[in-house]
Amino acid sequence: MSHKWNLDPSTGDIAGQLDLVLKVHRLEQAEKYFSNIPDSLKTFHVYRALLICYAEEKSLGKAKAILQKMREFGMLRNSLPYNVMLNLYSKSCVGHKWNGEALTQMEDKSEFTMDWNAYIITANGYLKAGLAKKVWKCQRN
Repeated sequence: MSHKWNLDPSTGDIAGQLDLVLKVHRLEQAEKYFSNIPDSLKTFHVYRALLICYAEEKSLGKAKAILQKMREFGMLRNSLPYNVMLNLYSKSCVGHKWNGEALTQMEDKSEFTMDWNAYIITANGYLKAGLAKKVWKCQRN
């Protein structure tokens, strides 16, 4: 896909384009589009868009890899990427595999404040996995 008006796109434009490529052409083309983005334009918004693409496609391994890159680049300053991962974990968990591992990582990060959404997602994941007793773990003091 190209930008017809020869304007320099913002990183928000690129993130939106990445989402559109996923919806129209699927994941392989979205990854190709991402790989052609200059490194200088691969900001938090663009990585977040790719993370969301992987989550929408339920590609847990690739989502984990992008989250790790975001961590290495110091891009994990708010809870949104972790909330995306929590949603992905809760959608893809099977039985005992759900353990709220992303929630623990979020709680360990002092750079941002936890929001209720993270606890709600985790509680729903425990319920889907049949681990109702662990739901109590999600209550904040």
